Amino acid sequence: MAKTNFDSVQLDDSVLYDGDGVQILADQGATIAAVTPAADGTAAGTALNLVIAELKRHGLIASS
Repeated sequence: MAKTNFDSVQLDDSVLYDGDGVQILADQGATIAAVTPAADGTAAGTALNLVIAELKRHGLIASS
């Protein structure tokens, strides 16, 4: 995994770059629908729903 320089950051048109010019974040992504138990019903589906919920909670994807 590459080391990222967080000593300085730059914001250009809603895109955040680290000091080496590597993109860190961009605009919020579109919402992702949760996996329904009827369609999946597995532990993997439950885990995926938790990941989707965290992405929404952090604002990385839209919540609706």
